[in-house]
Amino acid sequence: MPHSLGLYSLQLLSILFQEDLTSRPHLAGLPEDLESAEVVAERWKNDGLLVIKPKYNVLLSYSDDNNLNRVTLTSDDGSFIIQTNGTEKVYDLTQPKTVNPFLAYTPNGTVNSTKLFYSNYGTLEDLQKLASVVGNASLQGSIIIMRYGSFFRGDKIMHAQYFGAIGAILYNDPADYAPFGTTADQVYDQTWYMPPSGAQRGSVLILDDYMYRLKEENVKYLPKIPAQPIGYAEAQVILQYLEGNEVPVEWRGALPNVTYRYGGELHNGSDAWSLGAIDPTSGTATMLEITRVLGEMYKNGFRPRRSLMFCSWEAEEYGLIGSMEYVQEYVKVLGARIVSYLNVDSAVQGTAYDKT
Repeated sequence: MPHSLGLYSLQLLSILFQEDLTSRPHLAGLPEDLESAEVVAERWKNDGLLVIKPKYNVLLSYSDDNNLNRVTLTSDDGSFIIQTNGTEKVYDLTQPKTVNPFLAYTPNGTVNSTKLFYSNYGTLEDLQKLASVVGNASLQGSIIIMRYGSFFRGDKIMHAQYFGAIGAILYNDPADYAPFGTTADQVYDQTWYMPPSGAQRGSVLILDDYMYRLKEENVKYLPKIPAQPIGYAEAQVILQYLEGNEVPVEWRGALPNVTYRYGGELHNGSDAWSLGAIDPTSGTATMLEITRVLGEMYKNGFRPRRSLMFCSWEAEEYGLIGSMEYVQEYVKVLGARIVSYLNVDSAVQGTAYDKT
């Protein structure tokens, strides 16, 4: 066989072999992956190799295709500002369904918070900087959004967990993954750069070179907080709602129409078991009307004899968590200066007026 024909034959066989392996998703531990392993084993056997297939019991985690992972940002009335769909845009309709975006070894669960912060790449230095700006207490019970890059994703989640976050969101910022722009002709499938809906999957398990097998509940390397990767089109909407001071230049990505901010409270503490029409929304509506009136009075020269402080607490339904955390942090100041505290949690209910 001529040399050129031999090279062509080798390349063609390699391409056909690669097409076969990539013709189906093959996540570890699932039947599709076993099928791919059998293809490789058969190929090796045909090549005259001795094939050995040892078996191991290992800890693996999977997403639930019937209960997709989602990130939701809601308004004060409970309506969705954005809810990620837990999938990615399909570019090749001939391909079977791929594995939906998730991070292996993050725990299953649902977390809710009115506190959302941005912490750049999520390095230890980034989290320390964020804590120095917003305060360590503010990070407790929060959700932290970070961009991929710089170092391992698992460490990002562990850092967020260490600083008190109850959940983490990871996304690929165009500054790192679409450096020439995000229009259709600048990203996949026209180039190899990340498209707006692309979400990076991966493991967050942090391991030494070797360890004995432990019970799952005893593995200290597994994160304790849920985390989810999303596309930068979805991250763009979420980041647009962040308030607080602007972050340093080196923290800023390249999302259009986004002012990168540290974040903080998303205002109204609208946590509720259901829609919250009575508890806490009636109290929130009442408080907003009070502050509106006092604001008008202040413009007209009114000055109260004492300072007035209006608070909208998070996680009341879970045992007064938000208010308790605040009081614990400032207990000495509050004990010395507070004269009266009025709770308007459930200010209105029903259709009849009955003053008490």
